[in-house]
Order: sequence, then structure tokens, then C-alpha cells
Amino acid sequence: MVIRWVSLAVLIIQNAALVLVMRYARTRPGNMFLSTTAVVMAEVTKLTFCLGVTLYVHHGNVSEWLTYLSEVTNWHC
Repeated sequence: MVIRWVSLAVLIIQNAALVLVMRYARTRPGNMFLSTTAVVMAEVTKLTFCLGVTLYVHHGNVSEWLTYLSEVTNWHC
């Protein structure tokens, strides 16, 4: 149960940090970046974190984790 709240808190902090950093970066002079690139990178970060949490919750065994992911997504190797 604690891992759910920790995950929620980390994702909230990550989302707030994304907004603040993008706002700061947009106000600086110089070359701009595409905001879509920042959003994609934020989503990749969230995906990586969530997959890491599922790996941690399922005892850290990579083979069990991949089996779990294939069962949840109906994706079979």
C-alpha cells in the first residue's frame, strides 16, 4: 500500500517539475526546443519509473516481471 502512495508522490513531483523547468527554459534567451520533445521525454521517464516499480514489487526477478507484463498486456513472446 505504501508503494502506491510513494509512486503517486513521485509522479506528482515529476509532473510539477516538468512544468516548472519547461517554463524556465522557455523564458531564457537562445535556441528553443520543441515542447513535444520535452513531453515525450517526460512520458518516457514516467514509463521507466512505473516499470521499475512493478519490477520492485514483483520481487526484483526480471523473468517473473516479464511474465507478469506479458500476462497483463496479453503480449506473448
